[in-house]
Amino acid sequence: MQLGGRRSWATRSKNLGEDFEEYWAEFSRRGGINSMKFKRALVRKTIGPRGERMYNELERLTAQCMDERGFDYICEPAVRVGKKTIFPDFKVGDLIIECTEWGNSMEKSKRLRERFSLIEAHNPEFCFVVVTSGKMEKRYAKNLEPDVKVVKSEDFPKYLDSENYWLKTRKNDDRITRTERR
Repeated sequence: MQLGGRRSWATRSKNLGEDFEEYWAEFSRRGGINSMKFKRALVRKTIGPRGERMYNELERLTAQCMDERGFDYICEPAVRVGKKTIFPDFKVGDLIIECTEWGNSMEKSKRLRERFSLIEAHNPEFCFVVVTSGKMEKRYAKNLEPDVKVVKSEDFPKYLDSENYWLKTRKNDDRITRTERR
């Protein structure tokens, strides 16, 4: 199968319609689109608790934490925003989770703000969490919007335990949105 560039992905997304999310989930297990775009990431070597291929240990630990608590997370879900499709690291109900350890927090925060604002414009019910290393937590928190929660990787289990009253994603659809949570 020839994977192609952005244009072929847009065509494939349009042609597959609703089936594109299923196609993307299967493709992600094998390494994902970014593995083909960037030679430095040709193979995702980290394997998640459900057999997904991931970019780094932080993603694996985040997935493992959610899996141990029984959360029905989706790894690299296809989130439609108008004509674009965005692939965050994880989605649990109405919660979008991004994992990052980039040293250039200003640049990564700018990219995350753009992604989050696009998603929020089309899906206002979504909430956002950035999981990062301890030394980067303050930098990301300073550069992101106040309603984006930035959590150290070692504090993420406590965050899930304390916030699961509003997540309510353990097999029911009775979710509380961002505005109800405040």
